[in-house]
Amino acid sequence: MKTRQWIGLLLVLLLGLILVWLAREPSDAQSSNSPAASLLSQLLTDRGQQPGWAQARPDYRLQFPADHLAHNRFSIEWWYLTANLTAVETGEHYGAQFTLFRRGLAPTDNSVNPWQQPQLYMGHMALTDTAAGQHRSAQRFSRQGPGLAGSTAQPLAVWLENWQLQAEQPQQLFPARLHAWDRQQQFGYQLRLTPGKPMLLQGQQGYSAKHAAAGPGQPQGASHYYSYTRLAVSGQLRKGEQWIEVRGQAWYDHEWTSSTLVEGQQGWDWFALQLDDGRDLTVIRVRGEQGDHWQLSLAGPDGEPLPVDDLPQLTVTDHWRSNDGVQYPARWRLQLAQPALDIRIQPRLADQEMKQLVRYWEGAVTVSGSHNGQGYVELTGYDQAD
Repeated sequence: MKTRQWIGLLLVLLLGLILVWLAREPSDAQSSNSPAASLLSQLLTDRGQQPGWAQARPDYRLQFPADHLAHNRFSIEWWYLTANLTAVETGEHYGAQFTLFRRGLAPTDNSVNPWQQPQLYMGHMALTDTAAGQHRSAQRFSRQGPGLAGSTAQPLAVWLENWQLQAEQPQQLFPARLHAWDRQQQFGYQLRLTPGKPMLLQGQQGYSAKHAAAGPGQPQGASHYYSYTRLAVSGQLRKGEQWIEVRGQAWYDHEWTSSTLVEGQQGWDWFALQLDDGRDLTVIRVRGEQGDHWQLSLAGPDGEPLPVDDLPQLTVTDHWRSNDGVQYPARWRLQLAQPALDIRIQPRLADQEMKQLVRYWEGAVTVSGSHNGQGYVELTGYDQAD
């Protein structure tokens, strides 16, 4: 084996050890009387009150194209794409998830050696094959290093090795092309993403509070967050040696923070729903010991924000349990008074769990009831010990 390959292997092993150490480090926001937090909860809380990290501010106005790129002064960041796709020839359904996570080790970087840049990247990708009843997922890690992972303005792109989302134009993120392939799990994508609506700033002009006290006097528990809620997708999926031409709709999120969860919060239920009448609904419930915190947004058919209740009624009507006993909600009834909405949300497959270093459920869903549609649901913190 060549020296470069040995160095790469050692770096991967070292990176895994660093991530495990970070995940097991006690959280500053977690009291000794609190239950053991999930891995994701620890990653999202343990940097919020440490000096030097930037904090989300309600007075900050997002600026583009700069805010499409990495924000290294913040400790946590992710770029998220989910898609419901249909095979052109057979009409079979597929779900796709592509995520890049960035984790900062230090708020400043004075390194000369690119291998010492204090940024770690983790990538997740998944494919739900509904007809086959199969969900595949893959994971990879890298330091930012000399071109191994990161983001650039010219061309506008974010990547982790050969997993890449790259814009076709210099000043706009979309249209863009997604390329990703995992050799071990034998699946991947080559997709083109075209915006059907303008960007949606989540929360208050891109400031997303995750608990009631978040704000100028309490910066922890908030993020900067925007979405493209409806992207037209065309291209190909690859399963083994088989290429499948697909069409569909995707949803893109980009969020950065130095502390999303605060003491007593275990995780969240996130719903990204594309309704057949052209509206797109975001519902976020951050679960906490002292009650839940909600954030909702509704984009009209033209992409303009519409008024929506911030206190929906969400009822879990079924559960799914993994083979090692972790239980997740599996069906829901969601009701809103304004606008009037009464829908049922059902997973395409019960088992769409991302059982990786960070464990969560992320899956394609259908919508029925007063309105029909499709979407994706993310469930975090359910692996937390009692």
